[in-house]
Amino acid sequence: MRDANNYIVFLLLVASLSSTATSADNSEQSRPFYRHLIYLKESGQQEKILPTVVKYETQGLLKNETINARLVLARSYQDMGVYLKSASILEDLIAAKVLKGAVLDEAFFYLAKNYFYQKKYADAENVIKKTGGISDRGLRSERDHLFTLIFLAQGKYQETQDFLRDNWRNVLSVWGMYSKFNLAVAMLKSGKIDQGMTLLKDAGSRQGKTLEELTLLDKINQVMGYLLIRENRPDQSRQYFEKVRLQGGYSNLALLGAGWASYMLKQYNQALVPWEELIGRDIRDVSVQEAMLMVPGVYEKIGRHDVAAERFKVAIDYFQEEFDRLDRSMALIKNNELSAIIKKTVYTGERDMNVLLNLSSPGVSHYLRQLNEDKGFSKLLTDYWGLQSLSYELNNNLVMVNSLEPSMTSIKNNTGVNVPTKSSLIQRSSTLKQEIDNALELAAQSLNQSALHLLEARKKHLSEYLIQARLSLVRIYEQLEKSTQNG
Repeated sequence: MRDANNYIVFLLLVASLSSTATSADNSEQSRPFYRHLIYLKESGQQEKILPTVVKYETQGLLKNETINARLVLARSYQDMGVYLKSASILEDLIAAKVLKGAVLDEAFFYLAKNYFYQKKYADAENVIKKTGGISDRGLRSERDHLFTLIFLAQGKYQETQDFLRDNWRNVLSVWGMYSKFNLAVAMLKSGKIDQGMTLLKDAGSRQGKTLEELTLLDKINQVMGYLLIRENRPDQSRQYFEKVRLQGGYSNLALLGAGWASYMLKQYNQALVPWEELIGRDIRDVSVQEAMLMVPGVYEKIGRHDVAAERFKVAIDYFQEEFDRLDRSMALIKNNELSAIIKKTVYTGERDMNVLLNLSSPGVSHYLRQLNEDKGFSKLLTDYWGLQSLSYELNNNLVMVNSLEPSMTSIKNNTGVNVPTKSSLIQRSSTLKQEIDNALELAAQSLNQSALHLLEARKKHLSEYLIQARLSLVRIYEQLEKSTQNG
């Protein structure tokens, strides 16, 4: 889709060139419109930025702020997760050599961020190394954090450790916690277990204030707990699981881990406490399913075979119901319901998933949020919306072709630059539109296949739990029968 973006950027540069004669006046006139774009971004109304930019550009209101407006648009696409589109805008602005100094460094940083989220780690590393002049300490700390993530993603654990030691002075607030966590991960992956665990313990000992800090602390303590279980130190692991907030995103894993810590210590009644809490939660979560299988197993351990039998029967009913629900959802997806719904949506920021949920039947909507938690599915979905937004932008810029025709003629007459004609731009736009539509169809098919693959994996996992529960129930019935005969 590079040609599509080049075409759009060409139109913007024409709009910018056509207004340079009275730059001081233009700057003053365009500033309120540019400020409005900043307001939309900072107030979280990213979905309104694209149509607003198109509207202002078509009416010639941005003038000398055209380039800045494109930067705001690129950042907004990134905030919404449309990394393909955000990267395309930044690539074209950098290639056009219209950015200088600190603005260019920031563009390189955000482009590297887009590449990272697209899993283009080598490209991300090459680009982020060009960001030498970032003066803002907060942004520089974020840049350094991204550096470590890029190294870690490529398995460069020693480089991660060296970089963090050399740049520790740049770390601020929550980025310091991220840096310690990343350094700990690098050490753990390179076999330095004790050093990595010491860093995790240190990072998790602070008090969180913001939601982001609290979430990171939950993650650190949950990781620390499972590391100690892996090291066969369950007596020490439980204290870290207990630090994780019960209402946070890591609470299910923490409750499961706390139960396992007690179970390994043969404190079976204590293991029931977090696991009983867990089985009251969403059955779609694998942690909940595992707890549902373990709770009757604990009752069997402590000799309460009648309770164990009843709880295994409850687990089997839940597992079978969930298994059947997965079958029904997969049948609907195979019938192209998911792709049909996705094709109807227009990307609207954080509300995109709610749009899909409202449009979908219960059979499909039941698993959409869980599917979107998978990074692969989520990337396919955001890439689809990126293509969709590009199609939308091409349609809107056909209007711009008409409004800029006098400017294009003037540029050609005054500079001798060979500017494409209106008819050739319209023809090219139609060709690009067809290419985008074809790409959208392929993307929708990929989403369908990804959803089926993920649900099939869930189904396989659940099938294993069903088999274990049924075999356990048979075993308990045999034990109960023997007890009756002996009694």
